[in-house]
Amino acid sequence: MGSLYNVYRKEPEGFEEKLLTLLRAGGTKDFVTALEPFGLTPEKPEFWTESLNAHLGVMVEEAEAIAKELDYT
Repeated sequence: MGSLYNVYRKEPEGFEEKLLTLLRAGGTKDFVTALEPFGLTPEKPEFWTESLNAHLGVMVEEAEAIAKELDYT
């Protein structure tokens, strides 16, 4: 999930333990509760924007750079 990776990139300290706790819980927590320790709130539009940017942003930037390099812009 892009949002978790984004949290790790911003605040790596303590991330591993939070992630292990999340994984140990399996499917016993709902989505909102599972993401609370990471400071993520999926009810807010910003969560989804940041998640998509973290996940797809790099690919879009690479595609734009290639298009520019090939003079497709």
